[in-house]
Amino acid sequence: MHEESREEIETVEQAADASDTPVDGVVSVADASDGEGAMRDMIDYIARVLVDDDDSVHVETRWSDDRLTVKLSVAESDKGKVIGRNGRVVHAMQSLLRVAATKSNIRVTLDVD
Repeated sequence: MHEESREEIETVEQAADASDTPVDGVVSVADASDGEGAMRDMIDYIARVLVDDDDSVHVETRWSDDRLTVKLSVAESDKGKVIGRNGRVVHAMQSLLRVAATKSNIRVTLDVD
């Protein structure tokens, strides 16, 4: 290995130790669980703002393989508000979820029930 490459690797490792951000897509289990909770809370907050019966909002997360599934359940009468015309609201929620997942280096899916 060249001396220059070795110095570069040491610099990256020092930067990784000094910050909480993952290097080269490596995420610890603690980072993933923090991201999971943040994503669950974000979907819960958005849904509660949209619906009339905010007590019926339930958000569950489940891991399968390397993907996190966020399941949103709302009252039957509020499903239209969460989905939106032509699915615009749910697509916006999925987009926000993907942004948060990318930051935590997690693959995620949103299911509305």
